[in-house]
Amino acid sequence: RGSLSLDVMELLFRWRFKARRLTLENLDLEVDRSEDGQLLVFDRTLDEFPKGEGELPLQEIRIRDARLILRDRMSNGQTWVLEGFDAELSKRRGELNVEGAFQAPASVAGPITFWAKSRNGEGWQAYARVQKLDLSATQQIAGLPSAVPSGGRGDLRLWFDMDAGLVTRLSAEAELTDLVFEFDDSEPVVYRGLEGRLEWDRRPTGWRGRVENLIVRRGGAQWRSASLLVEKSATPLGDEGDYLFDADFLRLQDLTPLAPAIPDVALREDLQGLQPRGDVTDLTVGLSVLDKDPTGYRLELRADLNGYSHEAFESIPGIRGLTGQVRSDPQGGRFEMDSRGLTVDLPGLFRESLEFDEAQGLVVWSRGQDGLTIIGDGLRVANRDLGLAAGFQIRRPTGEEPGSIELQAALSNLDLSRISAYLPVGIMTTNLTGWLDSAIVSGSVPMATLDLRGPTKGFPYADGGGVFEVSFGTRELVLDYARGWPQGEGISADLLFRGAGFSAVVREGQLGGAAVDEVRVDIPVLGQGMLSIEGTASGPLAAVRD
Repeated sequence: RGSLSLDVMELLFRWRFKARRLTLENLDLEVDRSEDGQLLVFDRTLDEFPKGEGELPLQEIRIRDARLILRDRMSNGQTWVLEGFDAELSKRRGELNVEGAFQAPASVAGPITFWAKSRNGEGWQAYARVQKLDLSATQQIAGLPSAVPSGGRGDLRLWFDMDAGLVTRLSAEAELTDLVFEFDDSEPVVYRGLEGRLEWDRRPTGWRGRVENLIVRRGGAQWRSASLLVEKSATPLGDEGDYLFDADFLRLQDLTPLAPAIPDVALREDLQGLQPRGDVTDLTVGLSVLDKDPTGYRLELRADLNGYSHEAFESIPGIRGLTGQVRSDPQGGRFEMDSRGLTVDLPGLFRESLEFDEAQGLVVWSRGQDGLTIIGDGLRVANRDLGLAAGFQIRRPTGEEPGSIELQAALSNLDLSRISAYLPVGIMTTNLTGWLDSAIVSGSVPMATLDLRGPTKGFPYADGGGVFEVSFGTRELVLDYARGWPQGEGISADLLFRGAGFSAVVREGQLGGAAVDEVRVDIPVLGQGMLSIEGTASGPLAAVRD
């Protein structure tokens, strides 16, 4: 049913027929999306409708209580019926306005309102508000990206500007609950709530997106980020582009599960392997992509980490509970560590994860034409088994030349019953590892020093080429040198590992039933069975003989 409103003044005084308003009621409007994604109105494409020229002959077109029928052939003929569709189209003083509202299907959303306007045909500004949106209904729409949630409910408001058929600016406010993201071969990712405002702008050389007042609820926790910025810009040389990421706060374990949505395969696989966790504040990341080759990436990073963790992955050691500040650029960087409850996992070097109650120090690295250099200064760690202070320098050349290491360390209050957990078995021979495991039963080391200098290959430098020296004193040492030999107990001694050899001066202790005093022990090459003992022992003859 329709009605036409005429301009009476134009008709009476100018003898000109001019309509002011056309009202259509109870209209059924059919819109289809074909298998190839083309929109059809009454089975005709938009290009098939006649194009009007000149001024709009009506000032207003109103649609009241209409029904909009949407059929999606891309989604196996899925049909949606929008009831109570009200809209008004008007043009005054060169500005075209459209506004309206309708009731979406109950399984999709509640009331939806919208408006749009264009001045002199130069682009559009538009707005839409969707209440009680059910995101599970979006899974019935073909062609949506995998990053769209497969479940959840909430309210959504959108503002956007368009020019020449492109979105130039987008704003969105969302209050969503029970969000579900599903990716291939992954467990569903569930968020209890997500709130915030998104601002996105197209720029002459790229785009910029900002999220403000973000609130994330996942599991039993909640966190906020006042500002999060992502920006992409092309470079003057026409390279892949520059990226900037800035955030005042992020909780990584709530973002890592979304890694399957990242299009870059290498980055996606690295994040899924590392599984980063922890809180990051004052984060700034600058990435220049010159090409897709790994050498074509240039990274600058600034962040404060609190309880950062990731799994051991490929050649990267696992870390749990790392706290400190990191600053990095393509030439190098630095990390100032101040952690409580730090765990380091080096599967190729130590048999167990190394756990420390506290860890402090500075690590600096630099890259040059000759390779990578890493320096550790003022490093201190402590736990119930030991206290350790160390400094080191590691060089990793760019060519096939082996790298080198310089490491000086001082250790205090070591519990020898736990020595096996701290042996770097990845660079030790099997014989040496087996002997230390079985020989050292218990005791303590008040102080020990380590001096390691040489190439990363050839440890423990039995034929020269490097320095490996560990010296320490023991108290109440229990030593089981070899099967069939009497066990030493209550030993106070000074011990030295130098290269592949071992020597000790036993100040006091019991060897079998004999008391030993100033006994010197020498093993030129550990694991080869050559042993010399020189000193005095007192006790029953049988005990001394044994």
